[in-house]
Amino acid sequence: MTLPTGSAKVLVLGNPYLVDNIIFHSGWCSLIAFTHGPTPVAEAAKKEIRRRIVEVLRPFVPPPAFDRFFQCIDTTNAIITGSVVRRLLLLNERVVTPFDLNILAPPLGEDTLHTFLITIGYSRRTAPPAACYAKGVKEVDHYERIAADGQVSV
Repeated sequence: MTLPTGSAKVLVLGNPYLVDNIIFHSGWCSLIAFTHGPTPVAEAAKKEIRRRIVEVLRPFVPPPAFDRFFQCIDTTNAIITGSVVRRLLLLNERVVTPFDLNILAPPLGEDTLHTFLITIGYSRRTAPPAACYAKGVKEVDHYERIAADGQVSV
């Protein structure tokens, strides 16, 4: 049987299960490309990107605070670095287990970020930076949160 031109596209895009399955197994470059595609594919790609980020952040940010966390990162122009990002970019591999959440914020965003982290249960201690960062970094804030199960998030 020969499919008319364009029919395979319709068969895949018209089947949410196939779209979700393809998106779930896609790497980051493909996911970003899919966000610029037809609406059902773009929406599925955006949903998958958020799912991956939420899965990695779950030990550090309580689920009810995810939306506020993303908004805080956006408004402060902060970035997430370190083991969380390494784990996130390794697709579905479990070889990197994030042990802390590293957030870099410009000076104008510090107060907003600090306030948010305190509202989700973190406490702060300030320390001088490691010697290798001393020329460009004034101080480093360390935050710690003890979850209901006794687990410590740093």
